[in-house]
Amino acid sequence: MVIEFLTTKLTGAIANQLGKYAGSNIFEKFKLKRKLKKIRSFRREYDDTQIDSYAFQEFLNADKTQFLIFDYLFSSKFDSTSKQDMVKNLSLMAKEHINDIYTSKGRDHFSNEIILEDYFNFILDELIIFRDKELNGSQKSIVASIQNSIMESNSDLKYYIDNKYNDIKNYSLAKHLTEERIDELLERSIESLGSRYNPRANVDTISKKIFKSLLFEDDVKVFFRENNNSLVKNLNQFLSMLGKVENKKFEEFNKKTNFIKSLNNNKKIIINFDSFKAEMYLKTNIVLLAKAYEELINHLQDFSFFSKKIEEYKSNRNIKKNVEELLDIIESLDGYLYELEPQLINNPYLVISGEGGIGKSHLLADIAEEKRRQGHIVFLFLGQHFTTQQQPFQQMFTFLEYKGDSDNFLSEINARANRTNKKALIFIDAMNEGEGKYFWKSYIVDFIAKVKKYPNIALVLSNRTNFMKSIFPTDFFQGNQVTVYEHTGFSDLTLEGLSPFLDYYNVNPLIVPTLRSECRNPLF
Repeated sequence: MVIEFLTTKLTGAIANQLGKYAGSNIFEKFKLKRKLKKIRSFRREYDDTQIDSYAFQEFLNADKTQFLIFDYLFSSKFDSTSKQDMVKNLSLMAKEHINDIYTSKGRDHFSNEIILEDYFNFILDELIIFRDKELNGSQKSIVASIQNSIMESNSDLKYYIDNKYNDIKNYSLAKHLTEERIDELLERSIESLGSRYNPRANVDTISKKIFKSLLFEDDVKVFFRENNNSLVKNLNQFLSMLGKVENKKFEEFNKKTNFIKSLNNNKKIIINFDSFKAEMYLKTNIVLLAKAYEELINHLQDFSFFSKKIEEYKSNRNIKKNVEELLDIIESLDGYLYELEPQLINNPYLVISGEGGIGKSHLLADIAEEKRRQGHIVFLFLGQHFTTQQQPFQQMFTFLEYKGDSDNFLSEINARANRTNKKALIFIDAMNEGEGKYFWKSYIVDFIAKVKKYPNIALVLSNRTNFMKSIFPTDFFQGNQVTVYEHTGFSDLTLEGLSPFLDYYNVNPLIVPTLRSECRNPLF
């Protein structure tokens, strides 16, 4: 298989502009035009059936790709960009283009970045040799100037090149944050928690469930799809059974309550709820869904009470069983919706509040480790990392040994998360500790606003209840689409749920009722 990088169109465009360029004599222009003809194509054979030659070739010969490569070769703004960084970014871009085509054709995703990096290394090596061997300083300047004028006259091309330049810059600044380095940083933060986190005494509290919404996990989507489908199926069966029994009193009941009409109307709302689309969890849609569940429960309970008085329904076990099943499904859906905090799906910004020692740090560390194992980018910052009253991102970057600014960092993390289709998570535990209690109130609005610009990043903060007013300005939660959730420790758990904690500390469950404080507050 031959992969070919054709530059005919690009070099032709540059050559055509030479006649209009006033910066050199005719002889110089003629020599440069001849030299440009030498780099019209690069061919390379590859014995690899995994790569689709058409898809890769299409990316290579796109105007935007070629202008980006030539911009790297001739523009001064790329002077600080290493060839290795350029190769890596071109490979990522090519892989994304190939996989867009593969997805449209129902093919498995292409993952062999090595073959792409090998080809781009070859191309850039050849072009760099040509540039440095064949062109003098004046000729390089002419090519750079002409290419720049072409881009300035094409706003879409300029926008693309500028964006890709920023992407490459952001990658270069964060390339030391490898997967291994992110693991090391998380491990260091967790070790610093000391006794506040003990995975061997781990207990599943109700608070863990809200992280399913925060990351819009498949569990949420599948739960609603399967249970709503089951609900609709059972409603159809119920309506069919009702149609087979004639009873004047039911006709009066139906006329008075609009029973069947209401069932059908609410059924339509449930059918139209596509649980795999994030926009369905916006407030207006969720309120509509919750109201549908509530109305169905009320109507079915009314019918259940009514049917006990009517012999045809009282003796019909199928109808009675169907009503019971319907109520079980709806109550399960309604309860799940209540625990879900659905607003987090479209606004993944969460503040965990709670008393000191209630287990907030343990919860964040536990979720951080779990999500990291699942392939999410995870950063866990502790209150003790904030030792001055400087801007918070600066202090976070000191911990990360990162040299860029907040937009560079967030843009790169957002891009990585987008490529893996897994949200990145930034945790900040114990905002009230360290210097945080003195500076967060001045920075929090701007801090949240910066994170919100990047849709693939979720933010989780924790803070003691009695410090909420010290950290967050008045009315902060009314206008910033940030969810506050109170972590209540073990207060809602049964003895069975508490068993991992009790077993680890050798606590006899029989004396638990006399240890109310200890079992509500893990660090008591």
